[in-house]
Amino acid sequence: MSKPNEPDHIIRYPELKQIVGFSRMQIWRLEQSGHFPKRIRLAPGRNARVGWSLSEIYEFIEEKKAERQDEYGQGHSSRGDD
Repeated sequence: MSKPNEPDHIIRYPELKQIVGFSRMQIWRLEQSGHFPKRIRLAPGRNARVGWSLSEIYEFIEEKKAERQDEYGQGHSSRGDD
């Protein structure tokens, strides 16, 4: 898996699923609601392959972590083991 400081590149669904763990349907729903980075069409046509910007995915993850910090406060574990 790529590191956040590497140059941006397009990832396909198998790598995306490893990173975020969402199903194709979950991703589609989040994209449609504006809560997930939009896919990038890699060729014209309805059935063209798609991918996602790795840097946008890492931004999404960082935003979710920040939301967690805002919700629970700085330094609070959401695991319930503290």
